[in-house]
Amino acid sequence: MKSKLRKEFLNLRKEMSSSSHLLYSNEICKKVVSLIEKYDFNKIALYSPFKNEVDVTSLIRYFLKDKKVLLPYIKDKKMYFSRIKDLDDLELGSYNILKPKSFKPENDFEICIVPGVAFNEDKYRLGYGGGFYDRYFEVKNNTLLIGVFFELQKTSIKFETFNDITLDYIITEKNIYN
Repeated sequence: MKSKLRKEFLNLRKEMSSSSHLLYSNEICKKVVSLIEKYDFNKIALYSPFKNEVDVTSLIRYFLKDKKVLLPYIKDKKMYFSRIKDLDDLELGSYNILKPKSFKPENDFEICIVPGVAFNEDKYRLGYGGGFYDRYFEVKNNTLLIGVFFELQKTSIKFETFNDITLDYIITEKNIYN
């Protein structure tokens, strides 16, 4: 069932026009900033967008000004987060996703912006099937998890399994779900 859902939602996202993708990504990023500016935090983890995911590059630039920014780094089929100080600190890595050039894992970030393929009303996310985020956040350690999706990625289908994590917030171009 999950693989069928993945295919369906990846196709929906792929069919989105580039102008809608840009417009919706910008709207989502604005909502992220307005939501988390009330939180006291020093480190934030984001991701390098690919396959038409919500483009959070503007968020990375924004937070690099006065926060410590970390991005995922896949090593030995396990996800870590490493700090970057500039977008030039990235290189092409596993799955053709930009990753930090330097591998210095850090775990003590307060907020994580999480991508995904689909989400449901119970704030579960459907990823690409590798389980990287689910395994990393098996123990949340009080990290605020914010999923960013396009509204077209919402489903009423229950797809979660015992090892899937829930998100604290899901932000789309239209809504903030909490």
